Amino acid sequence: DEDLFAFYDARIPANVVSERHFDAWWKKARQEQPDLLDLDVAALLTADAEDLDTDAFPTTFAYPMPGGDVELDLEYTFDPTGAAGTDGVTVAVPILLLNQVSPGPFAWLVPGLRVELVTALIKALPKAVRKNLVPAPDVAQQLVADREAHADPLRDELPEALSAAVRRVRGVVVEPGLWAPDAVPLHLRMDYRVVDARGAVMGAGQDLPALQARLAQANRSAIAARLAGTDDPVSARPGPRGKGRGGRAQADARAGAEGRRRPEGPGRSGATPAFEERHGLTSWSIGTVPKAVSTAAGARGPAITGYPSLVPETTPDGGPAAGLTVARSAEDQAAWHRAGVIRLLLATLPSPQRYVLDHLDNREKLTFTQNPHGSVDSLVADCTQAAVDRLVGDELPFDEAAFRALFDRVRADLIDTVFAVTSLVEQVLSRAAQVRRRLKGSVSLALAPALSDVKAHLEQLVFPGFVAATGWERLQHLPRYLQGMLTRMDRLDAGGHLQRDGQHMAVVQGLEDEFDAAVAAHRARFAGTPVPAE
Repeated sequence: DEDLFAFYDARIPANVVSERHFDAWWKKARQEQPDLLDLDVAALLTADAEDLDTDAFPTTFAYPMPGGDVELDLEYTFDPTGAAGTDGVTVAVPILLLNQVSPGPFAWLVPGLRVELVTALIKALPKAVRKNLVPAPDVAQQLVADREAHADPLRDELPEALSAAVRRVRGVVVEPGLWAPDAVPLHLRMDYRVVDARGAVMGAGQDLPALQARLAQANRSAIAARLAGTDDPVSARPGPRGKGRGGRAQADARAGAEGRRRPEGPGRSGATPAFEERHGLTSWSIGTVPKAVSTAAGARGPAITGYPSLVPETTPDGGPAAGLTVARSAEDQAAWHRAGVIRLLLATLPSPQRYVLDHLDNREKLTFTQNPHGSVDSLVADCTQAAVDRLVGDELPFDEAAFRALFDRVRADLIDTVFAVTSLVEQVLSRAAQVRRRLKGSVSLALAPALSDVKAHLEQLVFPGFVAATGWERLQHLPRYLQGMLTRMDRLDAGGHLQRDGQHMAVVQGLEDEFDAAVAAHRARFAGTPVPAE
C-alpha cells in the first residue's frame, strides 16, 4: 500500500484534491504522457518482498498423502472486485491427483490467512454463541495458536478442530455444525485450478467436489495413462516448500530458477508399465488381474494407485464383450468388475436364446409380444443377462482359473435360471398390460392426476432393459407393485377415495423428490460411481 501511495503521490500534483480536479488535470496530462499512471507490476515486486514472512505465505501447499506430502503450487490474487475471477489463494491440482484430494486440508488456507479466516468464522456464528467469543480477532489469534500447538491443521477437519480449540481456550462448547465456512468472504475460501501435466487449465472454481465430478473421466484416464507409462510427468512435485507472497510473477520466477523436475517418461526410460488397458475381450486372455496396482513415489510424482476392473463393452457386430480398465477406487471396482464379468460370461457361454424361445409356452409367447424391448429376442437376451447376474454371486474372479470355475457353474444352471426369470417376467408383463388397458379406458378428468401418477410409476418399472437393470432380487417384487396399481385404480373407480389418494400421492411424491435429490447429489459428487443400494 505504501508503494502504491508513493507511486501516485509522485505523479499527481498536490493541487488535485477532488474528482473534478483530477479529471481536469488528467485530460491534459494524458495528451503528453498517456502512460504516466500505468503501474508495472514488477515495480511492486521489490527486494523488500524477500523479507515477507515466507512461512505465512508459501508458494506451495504441502498436501498430506499416505506416501508423503505432495507440493501443490499456490498463487495469490488481490482482486476484491472479482474481475479476475479469483480473489485470494488458488491451488493448482494436477488432474492425476484429483481423486486423492479433499476440501478438508485446504479449508485452513495458508498460515498468513488463518487468523482472518477464524475471525470471519466467529463473526458468522449465531449471536447466542458469538457473544462468548469476543473480541473476535483476539479470540481467533488464540484459537489459531492453540491449533498450532496441539495438532496439524492440514490433517484436522476445520470445524471439529476449532470446536476443540474453543473448549480448551475459552471453556465454551461450540458444536462443529455451527461453523459456517460458506459464510466467510470469498477470498477466505480456497480456489481450485485443475491442470493437466503441461499446466493447461481443465477446470476451476471453489467447489472441489463439483470439479471432481465433472472431471472424473479425465481423472480416470490420467490414472490409466500413468499406470501404463504413457503420460507426461505430473506437475505436482515433492520437495521443500517455496517462499514468498509475490504472486504469479514471483512464483514463476522462482520455479524457473529452481528448475521443475520433469524427467523422461517410462517409455523413454525403459520402465515396465504397471498396467495396460485392454478392449474387445471375448475370452479371459488377460492372465491374473491384480486387485490394485500402484506406481512408486519418486521424481515423477507421488504414488498412484488404480483398481483394475473388467467393464462391459460391445463388439463391432453388436455382440457382448468386455474391456479391462482401471477404476479410481475399490468401490468403483466392485461394481464395474461385476458388470464386466457378467458381460464376458455372456460372450463366452453358449447362447440359450434359441432353446428358450423354442420352449416358451403359448401364454408366455403371447405375453412376451407386449414387451417394451421391441422384440421377443431382445427380451429373452435381457432375461439371460439377469439370469447370469443371479448366478454370479458375490465372489468375483480375478484370474483365469476362477473365471473358468465360475463359467462352469453358470453354464450348468443357466437354462433353468433363464426359465425362472422368464416365468417371473411373464407375470410382470401380464400385469403391466392390464394397467395399460385400464389407463387407456379411463376418460375421467377428475382421475387424471392420479392416473398420470400411475402411468409414471409404470414407466419407471417396465422399460427396455428393465429385467437386467432391476435384477433378480428386486424383480420378484414387480408383480406386487403392479397389482398395487390395479388395486389403486379399482378404488378410484369405486369412488370416494379420490381425496385420500391425492393426500397419499403428495406424501409419496415428496419422498420420491427427496430420493431423487439424494441420487443426484451422489452422482454430482461421485460421478461414474454406482449409487449405493442402501
